[in-house]
Amino acid sequence: MKALALLSTLRSADIVLPATDGREIRLRRITAATPGQRAPLQQLGLSLPECFKPGIECNGDFAIA
Repeated sequence: MKALALLSTLRSADIVLPATDGREIRLRRITAATPGQRAPLQQLGLSLPECFKPGIECNGDFAIA
């Protein structure tokens, strides 16, 4: 129960940035684990990603405002 309570405070958030061509750039980020959260994660053999991989590939063809 204690480990679940610690891990339940991990959060992810979407950062949405408007592009100059009307599209949106979405970046999903996850909070960094605290030292108290790292121990249960290691015991479970889990690691947190720095960010989630998007389902869409970006290219270098974009306008700069």
